[in-house]
Amino acid sequence: MFMRVSSSRLVVHTTRILQTRHISSQPRSHNIGPLLAQSLLKTAQEHTYYLPTEFKTSKGVLWKLNETLGDAEMVLSRTFGNEHISALFNVDAMSEFQDFADMEHEPAFGERPPVGLSIVIQKKTDSIESGALEIEASAKYPNIFINHITVFPSVDLCMDSSAQGDWQRRGLYSGPSFQQLPETLQDLFQEYITERGFDEELALRIHDIVEAKDQKEWDVWVKNVGNFIDI
Repeated sequence: MFMRVSSSRLVVHTTRILQTRHISSQPRSHNIGPLLAQSLLKTAQEHTYYLPTEFKTSKGVLWKLNETLGDAEMVLSRTFGNEHISALFNVDAMSEFQDFADMEHEPAFGERPPVGLSIVIQKKTDSIESGALEIEASAKYPNIFINHITVFPSVDLCMDSSAQGDWQRRGLYSGPSFQQLPETLQDLFQEYITERGFDEELALRIHDIVEAKDQKEWDVWVKNVGNFIDI
């Protein structure tokens, strides 16, 4: 049944709507900033983490760690005969692993994230440009797996992080997929990097370094954001 609504009731109802809208459009107070800053700074606890500038493995291999506060990338380096070896890796492995775990995969107890490594081997020579060998690998305790190997005609081209350097590298033949190599060659390459210290012990060390670095950077981030909001 259709019911008529008196004009007086309609006017009153409309007035209430307008009054309600007028009230809801009032500016909100700015009290959330101090509350957020206080909550952030409360979580900025002092954690214990160990990031050595250098360490020796049980086999006597001396590794040096280059790590700077605020930088996501770290570099391990050592010498092996006439070779200079460096391994670049990134603390973002922790957050990427956590994002993946939240979406698709429930990590087993004690499972650690795979850490991508860019291993660069240079040879010290007096006059001859020997180039550089880059080995893309993944550290996932207890193993370090090789993914790809590229040889560069010069160290500068290999290490150049500029846009021009990246463009020049893209034009080079980067080599076959590692899995396309005969198994005998794959095994020999794995022995090659193991001989240079990329073994089970280093894989564990890399995981420990990434976790300590992630905690260190997280603590500083929380403090910096909290202090900024609190200004």
